[in-house]
Amino acid sequence: MAGILPSRAAFAADKVILRTNWLFYGSHSVFFLGIDKGYYDQNGLDVVVKQGNGSGNTADWKEVRKLRGRLDGDFLWVRDGERRFVIQDSDVLEKIEDAFAPQSEIGARQSKLGAHQSRIGDQQSKIGMQQSRIGEQQSEIGAQQAEIAMRMARRQARGQDTRDLERTADELSDQMEALSRQQEKLSEQMEPFSRQQEELGSQMERLSREMERASRTTSRQVRALIERAIEDGSAEPLR
Repeated sequence: MAGILPSRAAFAADKVILRTNWLFYGSHSVFFLGIDKGYYDQNGLDVVVKQGNGSGNTADWKEVRKLRGRLDGDFLWVRDGERRFVIQDSDVLEKIEDAFAPQSEIGARQSKLGAHQSRIGDQQSKIGMQQSRIGEQQSEIGAQQAEIAMRMARRQARGQDTRDLERTADELSDQMEALSRQQEKLSEQMEPFSRQQEELGSQMERLSREMERASRTTSRQVRALIERAIEDGSAEPLR
């Protein structure tokens, strides 16, 4: 099956171009369904899907545009080799849409999981900013400690009193120790978030594998539905 195009896909704005890995096949129809259902629009994306062989599909899109102006309701445009068909049968269209239901359900779970990861990431970012600020303070104190150490060494070499510098060095050491304790507490706060992110990452990986399997299944189902529609005449040939 060389390609399938839903009717509403013809007017997608050319802001984001999604190029397939080769000619249009049944497995690519999910991209057009996203356009058709407005999923991309809902997420602020204007998507155009193009063939990946570089030759483009301008004539096909023009034909879909003409059909949209001539036909009422939803339809599916199909290319099988050199033959082109249009499917308007509501039962076939509903079955094709139902075939994508598992992918839609998995996608919703991925979206929910991603939102959870984002919220945890925000918490990690806040802790990270605190750690960064403390790190800057530690760096400043470290520079002061180095300067005090050099001054003490010079005084000792001259046989001069270093007690005032020793007191300053002790104060800086106390400050550094306090900052180290703060860093340790922040690291303890970060640890459970890191474990959660690791678990969520594992869940997302499992969902990705599940989506891959569902995509292959959907592709077979949609291809079978379209082939059946061509055989029983539900798909009307275009000339």
